Amino acid sequence: LEANLAALDVLVGGEVVTSLAHPESLASTIDGLMEVAMANNDMLHEVVRGIVEAMNGLYQQGPVKKRERVQEKSDNDYKGDFLKVVDIVRSSAVFHTLVDIHNALLALKAPGGKVKIVRSKDRVFKPLDSGYRDVLLNITVEGCDMV
Repeated sequence: LEANLAALDVLVGGEVVTSLAHPESLASTIDGLMEVAMANNDMLHEVVRGIVEAMNGLYQQGPVKKRERVQEKSDNDYKGDFLKVVDIVRSSAVFHTLVDIHNALLALKAPGGKVKIVRSKDRVFKPLDSGYRDVLLNITVEGCDMV
């Protein structure tokens, strides 16, 4: 798992996603971006849920990020460029063994799969100061340009 996460970090890193986040053609306004998120919400969750549950994980569908929060992040973090706000459609997966999370990561990054990992943060082997451990991923799903 550690080698897999390290290789993933080298491949996509933890830097802020920009060009892969949302192409200009996706939406011309925040409202348009929110419409795209709502239109693709079910499909995105269906694809990721299938992978997570096949790897013995518990899938937890999160709420769509609120428009007000997208505006706030856009203004405060990206100088008003709302297309750089990612993870509008969100979810979590809980795995009870390192083997299961390792297999899930392999499935998510499998060549020819529907999912592409575009950003990762390994907080399993690089935990927070509090000791909390997880892995954060930003992904794209075939058929949707959202991250």
